[in-house]
Amino acid sequence: MTVALGIDRQVPPERLRLIFGAMKPRQLKYFGVDLSDVQLQATDLDWSYGEGRALTGKAQDLLLVMSGRTLPPDHLHGPDASRFTEGVHR
Repeated sequence: MTVALGIDRQVPPERLRLIFGAMKPRQLKYFGVDLSDVQLQATDLDWSYGEGRALTGKAQDLLLVMSGRTLPPDHLHGPDASRFTEGVHR
């Protein structure tokens, strides 16, 4: 909700680490996100997920991607960033 409203809220890194550490591929399937050929790489935490072309961004933004949310274009970087940004219909 904060991203959609343009509010710059930072999720504490320790909370993100807990979520990422407990995440299983089955949970990702629940959200129906196609992460094929993409490796999510956090720029603010030592964390990555998947294999393929790098999609980089803040850990909290990558969590939103994994949850099926779209983001403003300037939040993600890499050749596949447009797959996960506003205005793109998948």
